[in-house]
Amino acid sequence: MKRNAGYFSPNGVRVGFTPKLFEYQRWLLVEHRAAELLLYLQPNLDTQQRRYDIISYLQRLITTHCSASCQVFEVGSVPLKTYLPDGDIDLAAFTNNNCETLINEVRDLLYAQEKIPDAQFRIQHVQYILAEVKIVKFIIENFVVDISFNQLSGLCTLCFLDEVDNLIGHNHLFKRSVILIKAWCYYESQILGAYYRLMSTYALETLVIYIFHVYNKPFSGPLEVLFRFLEFFNKFDWDNYCISLWGPVHKECIPNTMRAEAPRGDREVLLLSETFLRSSISCYSVPRINENNNNVKEQPFFFKCINIVDPLRPNNNLGRSISRGSYVRIKSAIANGEERIIRLLESAEENVIAEFDSFFKNTWNRSGKGYWIPSFHENNNSSSKHVNEIGTSFDAAPSSWSPKSSTTGSIANSSKSSDTRKDHTNNKNNNAAIVTDQGSHRHHHHHHSSSMNESGDSASNVIINNELSGVNMPCSNPDALPLYLLEQQINNLKLGNNNNNNNLQAQQEKSDNQGVLPGPMALNMESTLLADVLEGDFASHWKNMQNARLSLDGKLQGPFCCSGSPIIPPLQ
Repeated sequence: MKRNAGYFSPNGVRVGFTPKLFEYQRWLLVEHRAAELLLYLQPNLDTQQRRYDIISYLQRLITTHCSASCQVFEVGSVPLKTYLPDGDIDLAAFTNNNCETLINEVRDLLYAQEKIPDAQFRIQHVQYILAEVKIVKFIIENFVVDISFNQLSGLCTLCFLDEVDNLIGHNHLFKRSVILIKAWCYYESQILGAYYRLMSTYALETLVIYIFHVYNKPFSGPLEVLFRFLEFFNKFDWDNYCISLWGPVHKECIPNTMRAEAPRGDREVLLLSETFLRSSISCYSVPRINENNNNVKEQPFFFKCINIVDPLRPNNNLGRSISRGSYVRIKSAIANGEERIIRLLESAEENVIAEFDSFFKNTWNRSGKGYWIPSFHENNNSSSKHVNEIGTSFDAAPSSWSPKSSTTGSIANSSKSSDTRKDHTNNKNNNAAIVTDQGSHRHHHHHHSSSMNESGDSASNVIINNELSGVNMPCSNPDALPLYLLEQQINNLKLGNNNNNNNLQAQQEKSDNQGVLPGPMALNMESTLLADVLEGDFASHWKNMQNARLSLDGKLQGPFCCSGSPIIPPLQ
């Protein structure tokens, strides 16, 4: 029996696009195996604490030893809870003083720390990268760390992505899908990494959002999202169209007026409403500034081989890091990935798990607590027959990034993870987590400021007209309220007060229980705990964004630690 997935004709793709349908029971089988793989890929309390310890140390180090008053906030995949075991750490430093002074002080401070072999956390390979966005890059305890300066976009993007995850719901299906797709792109296809002229993580996340947006249907789990991702973008007409959440934009419409076509040819309901998209730009779009906190005139949309319109800044092409050679590599990898995953889903039922493990062979080897053994799976085709090496650290792979290496990423070695891994293994074998996602998407109750500019052009003077609605994208409004937090809750939110944050979480859990239909298989306690680990602290992200704005304006002085983050101990 096939699922009623529905056929649709998306715009911007080559002729002949027809979504493939597969038996629902087959999806459940492979999604179960994907859930097992995600147990090793996604964050857990041990890896999260390890990263927070390092972040706290760096925050304390920079704010204490730099003469310029500054704030340091975490951005990227760590606070979003979508990092891989090899994932790096991204920080954003803000100051109202001369930014160049802060950059030099941070760089010199890290150079000095590099010469201290017995420091609390060992710092190595410090680099100052003069790019469009200046960053200081280094390795600390086998983690790659990037520090940017006076860049609000990272905090705004973090809030936006957390919004999307809460809108989609289903036990953080968006985040779990991002983790699985990142693993395939990074470990299996080597197409992820803006530093090496490949696809950036934010570009990939935007493409994943587009899949949820266009399909607007229940997915059986992260593996189906990966399949639809490969199926859709293998057929997308990259030569003539740009991807935007408002719909595909023909290149002829750029740079004058970015007129977006309807994402779906049948004009059915999409996941992200026009209100959500407009409100997101109003809340989270920021004007481009230079290092000295001065507004900079926006550059026109810069065409590359793959063109992805930033959901929050229409003039920004998220595919700008991709070179011509990388474009060919990405297209080939996606086409090959679609072919292999179709072969996986069409294989005999007794071979499905072995095909899945072959599809994620490198991922199993790198992050699967052991090594994937083909002959073992061929003779013992069971979802729990993965060979484990209990004595190996949870993050056992060696660091793969160095100033002269060709692969980005790093991995942590934690001495506390061995016992945790044993407990994980026992729980998994006794009662494996089966994560399924069935029923309609969960929509949070959204609120936005009544003062939002509904008539102005965007901050970048780029207008996206959607053929369905004929509306223009609004300009950014830094005073607009977040979308899914109530105005009253935000207005009452006070720095360092955990009670409001707990109330927000309690209301969120209540909304989850009321708004999501249970899947065909109930989640056990282990998967529930994992879902809590993936829960984002939106209130802290929002406060960080507001305090970064205050810091740029010179209204917030001294170190600041938001509620929900680890308490920064005195410098040792």
